[in-house]
Amino acid sequence: MVKERNKARLLLYGSMFLAIALGVYAQDIAYSLYDNLTIPLMVGISIATILSILFFLSSPILVSKVNKQNKVRKKEIIYT
Repeated sequence: MVKERNKARLLLYGSMFLAIALGVYAQDIAYSLYDNLTIPLMVGISIATILSILFFLSSPILVSKVNKQNKVRKKEIIYT
């Protein structure tokens, strides 16, 4: 039980931290994409922003899936 809870927390906090970092450093990421790969600035900042939003929205969904899988595995049917 504790392992599953830690896994869910790690998944939640990890994706939230990644989303925050992408959101904060989106402009720097866009400039580095422009300098290294010649991707236009608006496309680069759009990519970073969309990924940040997806990480924010996907974290609760992923945590609920992890919790749901762990609950199903623990159930056992014992025949006597």
